[in-house]
Amino acid sequence: MQDPKVSITIKQSDSIAIFGVGRLGSSLAQELIRTNAFSRIYLFNRSEKHLNSILLSLRVYASCIGSQTDIRAISDQLPQDVGIVVIAVKENYDPRELLNVELLPHGLARDVRTIGLKKDIPLVHDVCLKLQGYNGKIVVITNPVDIFTVMINEWIPTAEVYGFGVTLDTARLVYCAQQRGIKCVANDFPLGGSHTEKLVQLKSLWNQQSPLFTQSELVNDLLRSSTEIGPIIVQGLGFTLHDCVAVFSRDVSWLAGKNMSRKYLCTSVGNDSSAVAWPLEYSDVTGSLEIFDGLTKHERQQLDSAAKIVTHSVDIIRKKLIPQLI
Repeated sequence: MQDPKVSITIKQSDSIAIFGVGRLGSSLAQELIRTNAFSRIYLFNRSEKHLNSILLSLRVYASCIGSQTDIRAISDQLPQDVGIVVIAVKENYDPRELLNVELLPHGLARDVRTIGLKKDIPLVHDVCLKLQGYNGKIVVITNPVDIFTVMINEWIPTAEVYGFGVTLDTARLVYCAQQRGIKCVANDFPLGGSHTEKLVQLKSLWNQQSPLFTQSELVNDLLRSSTEIGPIIVQGLGFTLHDCVAVFSRDVSWLAGKNMSRKYLCTSVGNDSSAVAWPLEYSDVTGSLEIFDGLTKHERQQLDSAAKIVTHSVDIIRKKLIPQLI
């Protein structure tokens, strides 16, 4: 497998647009306002009534905490100063209830991440139509994130499309380790692969001083525990939120060039051959984001294996769902 090629010059992005301001999109906007990560945030939602209420609520929130973030609505045209677009659109459904009634084509995983595909694909495609010709960065956080990253890259070929999710798995792994009294931070253990489904331990990037570096059995146990966190939260709430917001807001800021002290961001980078999360690093020499080229042969093979699973799912969606949905 050839490494996916990425070489993107980092530019400071002072404006961001979020498409979809349900629980996750609006909470992400709130966190970016709290941290003053961007001078301006644009919001879009297909319900104008919902959007106007979110705008008012966030503007009052910004005033209460003393944030100077300018919060605006998107009408028809994407403003030219937007450096990053976040796609967080999702239909209003409870995945727990949908699992009891919805059918998916044979070969597609049927779980809380994928069960809403029939409802979400038309919404995501409509947003992509609005973004035709956009040549900035697009961040995908609509689940299943790996699948939608590939599809959005196909629908908006002019953009640089990134899918978030595996850094959330890393954060959950670290949480489980900390609960056992192990001192560590998320940057110690970059993971690659597919969000929650097939995670790859990128040990060539791990902190060798960490107490987990040589304890493979313990790491495997912690990974099993960490992948149960999302389903446990969804079982009680119908969605995950707070941990996602904390991780994704940090990742968006890094991608905008605002936190270069963090070296790696493991993210999907769009096309079929890179359908899963690869580690990106910022090059001080070229001033660009590049795929880290120091992975071992085994790590590359594992990433390749995970990518084939995602690509297979995308192929089924192209053949069985897209013709009837859009």
